[in-house]
Amino acid sequence: MMTELPDIEFEKRIKSIQEKLAENSYDSYLVQVIENEAE
Repeated sequence: MMTELPDIEFEKRIKSIQEKLAENSYDSYLVQVIENEAE
């Protein structure tokens, strides 16, 4: 990191964004699995 002190709020925001992305990718993965099962 360039900054000396970690920006806690920024890190929290990044973490929540990463968690949302992980949930979204997992959801889309489940959708693909379900669609494959349906065929």
